[in-house]
Amino acid sequence: RTFNNCPIEDFRELAESCPYTTLSQGHPAAFGFGMQKDKVNEATQWFNEQLKDISMEKVYHVDFLLDIDDLTIGLIQEIDRNQGLWGHGIEEPLVAVENITIKHGGIRIQGKNYDSVAFIVNDIKFVQFKLSADDKLLEWAANWDVSEDDEITLNVVGGVSINTYKGISTAQFMIRESMIV
Repeated sequence: RTFNNCPIEDFRELAESCPYTTLSQGHPAAFGFGMQKDKVNEATQWFNEQLKDISMEKVYHVDFLLDIDDLTIGLIQEIDRNQGLWGHGIEEPLVAVENITIKHGGIRIQGKNYDSVAFIVNDIKFVQFKLSADDKLLEWAANWDVSEDDEITLNVVGGVSINTYKGISTAQFMIRESMIV
């Protein structure tokens, strides 16, 4: 099985092209394949050679690529109004936003395990849940040696919606992936 947003679009096809593979069945990203036991080392070397120039960073196919100044509450409202269209074969729109600058004093660590972050930019709440302990954004947010006025710039990928809680509606961006630039 490949990971979500893997840069290898059809891993099964790659496995089938391996001269050491004896069978392959399943889907392009989740399948099984077989080979002779005594060919595992050769197959490993073959795969390593085939994949040596491919970056294993996640690849996102986004519907919108915006600078932070172009992400508006109006756009989020428009996308949110169309939630009824998403379903099998029609995924929630993915949005990439670049050049988000935040001050250390403006980011909050939250969640019962202190593994989520939230911040507000242009009246839009950005939230990222369940980060790993070594996540760079979480590390920066938790750093006590950083001044409240220190800044970072982020690029993010995720989904947008209008969240209504206790009668208050808030434009929000649910971050799937963030990168400090």
